[in-house]
Amino acid sequence: MRYEASLLWRNDECTIDNNRGDALKGLRLSLVKLSEDPEKLRQYDEIIREMISSGVAEICDEAEKTNERTYFMPPRPVYREERETTKTRIVFNASARSGGNSSLNDLLWSGPNLLPDILKLILNFRLGKHGITADIERAFLQIELAQKDRKVHRFFWILSLDDLLSIIILQMNRVTFGVTCSPFLLIGALLKYLEDESINFPETCELLKESFYVDDLIVSVDDFEDAVKLFNETREILSRASMNIRKWKSRETKANFRYK
Repeated sequence: MRYEASLLWRNDECTIDNNRGDALKGLRLSLVKLSEDPEKLRQYDEIIREMISSGVAEICDEAEKTNERTYFMPPRPVYREERETTKTRIVFNASARSGGNSSLNDLLWSGPNLLPDILKLILNFRLGKHGITADIERAFLQIELAQKDRKVHRFFWILSLDDLLSIIILQMNRVTFGVTCSPFLLIGALLKYLEDESINFPETCELLKESFYVDDLIVSVDDFEDAVKLFNETREILSRASMNIRKWKSRETKANFRYK
């Protein structure tokens, strides 16, 4: 099961410029730069192919209805060799403007701030004997984007590494990092899901509601048995929402979680 979310448009009737030309030009410039390092180009292409195969993104038909909002989010790779897990990721620019027109982010509301008070979160973390941290793997991409909003989450890529001149259109099917309302959509979906699951795991869900900072879990408990319960129930709760919580860690040797 996945939760579905819609974009928070400032005006449901607003129009958005089709920035296809600038996005296509940006892709060509990126390909020139990426071609200088074939391994990085291969990594970038591999990530996009995995996004397609997993349903995170899909290939679109070239034909479009002229009365529908369409927007291209130029992607770019970010390389983090020091990271333990994902060393290459794709970041989308939803603030890209064409000819002085509005970007996607210009037309969206960020939503109310659902983040917990960071000072309270840290103080609570210091209260328990066993401090525990973890994070949700690719958290934004676990929330479905409403079908009506997917055409403003488009981007260009190549047909294959053997054919850099043939361009395809893709669109994101999930909530995407870089879009102004995405943090609200993720946090809101997570809180709603924990509320729904509180009937099955009341104590753990109440604790989790106060212990997530976006996709990072920061929590502490007094007893090792409580830590084990939290570990097992949190994994089960989030797995029901197609979320994988990983990189469990604690400074206590006995509770040194390293599940990935």
